Amino acid sequence: MTYQYPAAVFETGDGWTAVFPDLDGLTVSAATMEGLLEACREDMQAFLYAQKEQGVPLPKASADISAQDVIRQYSLLYAAGNMEEISVQA
Repeated sequence: MTYQYPAAVFETGDGWTAVFPDLDGLTVSAATMEGLLEACREDMQAFLYAQKEQGVPLPKASADISAQDVIRQYSLLYAAGNMEEISVQA
């Protein structure tokens, strides 16, 4: 089954960071954007697998959330970001 969740993606001083607001604030960092997207898929798969193994229902993906919403929700220091949809098979 394919799962898709939004991630707020920010360029930081030493690379890139993504925050998944629907996945208990799962945060992923990498030196490059390509590395970030790969790490996001791996970490998201691991998160969803752990949820399933523990019998916890998978969260519903937010339909309409902006990077600014995530900045406010998590009090992030980043000035701007973009939303990306990350999909995985789990």
